[in-house]
Order: sequence, then C-alpha cells, then structure tokens
Amino acid sequence: MIKWIKRIVMMLVIVCLVISNILTLTSATFNALLSGTISTVAGIKTLSQINKEALLKQRHAVQRIGRRMIDRTRRIATRTATSATIKWVPVIGIATTAAMTIWELASLCESLKDMDQLYDEMDIDEPIQPLEICIARASP
Repeated sequence: MIKWIKRIVMMLVIVCLVISNILTLTSATFNALLSGTISTVAGIKTLSQINKEALLKQRHAVQRIGRRMIDRTRRIATRTATSATIKWVPVIGIATTAAMTIWELASLCESLKDMDQLYDEMDIDEPIQPLEICIARASP
C-alpha cells in the first residue's frame, strides 16, 4: 500500500514538473508568476523588477524636470505679454526690450540645462550643445 502511494506521489511530482516546464517555456504570465514567487522567497530582484524601478525613476525625473520647464514657459509667456505694452513707450520701451531679451535668453539657457539633466537621468548619451550665449553667460 505504501509502495503504491509512493509511486502515485512520484508520478504526480513528475507530471507537475513536466507541466511547469512546459508552462515556463510557453507562457509569459506563468513565467513571470514563477519568477516573482521565487524572487520573493529568495529575496532577490528580478530583471523585470529592476527595469520597473529604472522606468519609475526616469518617469519621476521627466515629471520633475517637465514641471520646471512648464513653469518657466508660463513665466516667459507672462513676461512677454506684459512687456509688449511697455515696449511702445519711447525711452522705457528700449530698456524694457533689452531687459526682457536678456531675461528670456537666461530662461532658455536654464531650459537647456534642464534638458541636459533630463538626458543624464534618462541615460541618453547624446550631449546637448549649449548655445553660444549660454556659454558666454556662464563664463566669468
């Protein structure tokens, strides 16, 4: 009797192993489930978990830098619209135009710095070439 129970248990184990091997090779869902379970039990990170974390980090970087760039663009638009009325005044208009141009160029240089930071955080190796005015402004 014990011999038969042992054989039945061994046959069930073999059948389960064959089925799990087939499912591992053919089903991405089963493979992910099995991999996640083993990594949780063993306490190690799977490649998909590492990729998810990297993607989440990149997404936060894009959101953070994107918010800064959106705020800067709003400020530029507000300054431009506000200064448009003052630019028509003879003496004050020239000074306003010069000041607003310098201010907008500084904001554009900040946007390029943000894009360079975003490229660094996204692991994009393509360097952003700064404008000549930004290089001249940064040098002492």
